[in-house]
Amino acid sequence: MKNIILLITLSCSAFMNGQTTITGTISAGGMPLSQANVVVHTLKKATTADSEGNYSIANVSLESYEMTVS
Repeated sequence: MKNIILLITLSCSAFMNGQTTITGTISAGGMPLSQANVVVHTLKKATTADSEGNYSIANVSLESYEMTVS
């Protein structure tokens, strides 16, 4: 399997009700990684990065999560 170093930049913005949105950019070798799958297994939520490597997962509580990118 080819090793790819992924740079995941996360930023969160909290809403009044304690919910937040996880957003970030997936890149490899300094280039955006489009169509990457981003999964938060404990929440059973997933999304796919856009053509610029950006992704967003909404309506999550403010906690620490382990994410998988493939």
